[in-house]
Amino acid sequence: MNPCKCGNGGPGASCKRGPRCAADYLARISGPLLDRIDLQIEVPARILEEIATPDAEGVALLRQAADALHLSARGFHRTLRVASTLADLDGIEKVGRTHIAEALSYRGETLRRAHAA
Repeated sequence: MNPCKCGNGGPGASCKRGPRCAADYLARISGPLLDRIDLQIEVPARILEEIATPDAEGVALLRQAADALHLSARGFHRTLRVASTLADLDGIEKVGRTHIAEALSYRGETLRRAHAA
């Protein structure tokens, strides 16, 4: 999720409303929902691209998916975060095509398109 509702409170940027904006935004998420999230780790987008750069085949698949699924920048980075986690679980340092493919398979629009076909 964004650091605040205006989306400007990330690293190197400051929200015009200050810390109150982030607190109000976080308060909108229900406690029962937060209880279902076991791990919460903040990974800024700039750092993510340095530590989770996919191999050439993974980059190609991610670009194809971004075009076909009309991924936003947030959707692109979310897919990359999930793929990075999958690579970590496999004990592999480099995100590969299989990790990107699996991460894409967990996206809602991918599942909805598969059922519609």
